[in-house]
Amino acid sequence: MGHGDVTGTGRGEECNGPQRASARHYGPVPRLDINRWRLAITGATCEGMYCYTWDDILDMPMIDVPGTIHCAQQGRGITQIWRGVPTSHLLSIAPPDPKATHALAAAAYGFSSTLRLRDLNHPETILATCVDGVPLTPQHGAPLRLFAPHLFGWKSVKWLLEISYLTAPEPGFWECRGYHMVGKVSDGHIYAHQE
Repeated sequence: MGHGDVTGTGRGEECNGPQRASARHYGPVPRLDINRWRLAITGATCEGMYCYTWDDILDMPMIDVPGTIHCAQQGRGITQIWRGVPTSHLLSIAPPDPKATHALAAAAYGFSSTLRLRDLNHPETILATCVDGVPLTPQHGAPLRLFAPHLFGWKSVKWLLEISYLTAPEPGFWECRGYHMVGKVSDGHIYAHQE
């Protein structure tokens, strides 16, 4: 099965296998109550705010994407199979305003990162629920993590709570501290001064 192949929804499917990658994060690991958790889509949308429960996420189409987290400080990690909702699907059911160019992905404890909409709409970018057949652990971003393997790791926001569409780039946590606004792995740009 190639990356991007739709393989059903997240309902009723077994997730079993090892979670092998080490986890790096800034601050404590949140424990989010899945029954109260929501993903909000806000900002420059076509029709106001959208809000999705965990059950809503599990009912969405899911794909498997082989990918690697490229840590800005420790280099490339191991390639794993990530499972989740294609962000292209999210963009189709919660569309941005035509003037929107970026999105700010926000997590628990105030962490955030900015992505260009074209990176959010990349065929390998997903809202990850599992890795290597196992539901994400809190250390790896449970319940939902943005996974964009073509971007450096700080763009793959853990503990995702909100995606806000923007009409201009707005720096997130690490971008405010000198990291690159785009963070594309193939360009090798980690820091803003590396243009």
